[in-house]
Amino acid sequence: MNLGFHTPPRKNAIVLFVLILMLAFFASTPLQGSAADAGKGAQVVNKAPSPVHLFRKSVNGEDANSPGLVITEGTPITWTYYVENVGSASLSNIHITDDNGTPNYVDDDFTVCIIDKLNNNKSHTCSWTGTFQLGPYGNVATMTADPPSGDVITDQDPAYYFGVTTGPSITILKYTNGEDADQAPGPEITVGDAVTWTYQVYNTGSVALDEIVVMDDNGTPGNTSDDFQVDCPSTSLAPRGGFECTTDPGTAQPGQYRNLGSASGTDGTTQVTDDDESHYFGLAATIDLEKHTNGPRSDPGYCDRPEVCRPD
Repeated sequence: MNLGFHTPPRKNAIVLFVLILMLAFFASTPLQGSAADAGKGAQVVNKAPSPVHLFRKSVNGEDANSPGLVITEGTPITWTYYVENVGSASLSNIHITDDNGTPNYVDDDFTVCIIDKLNNNKSHTCSWTGTFQLGPYGNVATMTADPPSGDVITDQDPAYYFGVTTGPSITILKYTNGEDADQAPGPEITVGDAVTWTYQVYNTGSVALDEIVVMDDNGTPGNTSDDFQVDCPSTSLAPRGGFECTTDPGTAQPGQYRNLGSASGTDGTTQVTDDDESHYFGLAATIDLEKHTNGPRSDPGYCDRPEVCRPD
């Protein structure tokens, strides 16, 4: 007796037909990425090198995104700049710069380091010794690099810290139209436009402060009679606390302008003070008007067709 399986002839024909169709499909489909088959009509896909990078800035070893670390006066500050090429192409002419904490003032920006070339899967670290400042501080590092082709790669990363000291201490930061304009000329503002000054006050000491007063010299450092007190939401601050005050908008004056904000407070025994100046440059509003009669200019002596306006 035969116990084996028996496939009817009709089913054999169907299976054979399906196999023939599958072989025909694979024979007509071009292979991708096979250089060995390029001479046989296969499609070769050349993937361009990918210039991918990783850029990170840290302070004292910490990736200090806002609000950042708390650093006590006397502690060394080291900024670290780490760049890694995680792509498949080398990077060259890598420049790392720092805005020195003044994003709107480029004259004090500095170059941290220049890396001639960084191959893929390689990294490089640069460092810079910082200068301690009381209160909130932040700066932004910028990296630029040339890939093998295409546009220059640009990346940025900020880092922050809050500087404190022992005993009573107060810090004020003054802004003109939102800009920390410590250096002249500051923002350019059209004469007659609104100017708003903002004052940020911080307790940068280790004890509470009371009787806090914020003043402005009104742009006349030699004349105290027009100084005014700024209205603030509080007169006391706990250590590392802060508040913000804003004046009613003023009107921009022509030319270079500077004024000084100051803050004072006491821990009950010692009075502490701090000040911060701010700047803007008032631009005169101008208008340029040209009058034309029937199209061309008609002022005496002007000729728009020299070939017919020759003197007799």
